[in-house]
Amino acid sequence: INSINKPNVIFILIDDLGYTYLGDDNSNKLINITTNLHHLSKNGIRLNNYYTQEMCTPTRAALLTGKYPISIGMQYDMTPPIGNWGMPLNHILLPKVLKDNGYSTHMLGKWHLGH
Repeated sequence: INSINKPNVIFILIDDLGYTYLGDDNSNKLINITTNLHHLSKNGIRLNNYYTQEMCTPTRAALLTGKYPISIGMQYDMTPPIGNWGMPLNHILLPKVLKDNGYSTHMLGKWHLGH
């Protein structure tokens, strides 16, 4: 894929939300607050069945590596700010794969994968 027809990728991961907390296709209850999110959702690809782990650390590890958290030792609680463990450094992460394919990557939010 050349840079002219390469699709933009925006992945929004939000913890602890129910399916319709931001409104759904049949509801306009939050449309004034989430107008841009609704626009992105209606004009993009929507992953309705992306199931995550119950904690943020395993969820982020799975998303970034494409592996089950238990297979990389990240199946436990959230990594604490002063913790001495984290995601092993020998894994290729999604941002690396995207960069290798000509994308510019950015991250905003919490990390919770160790130091």
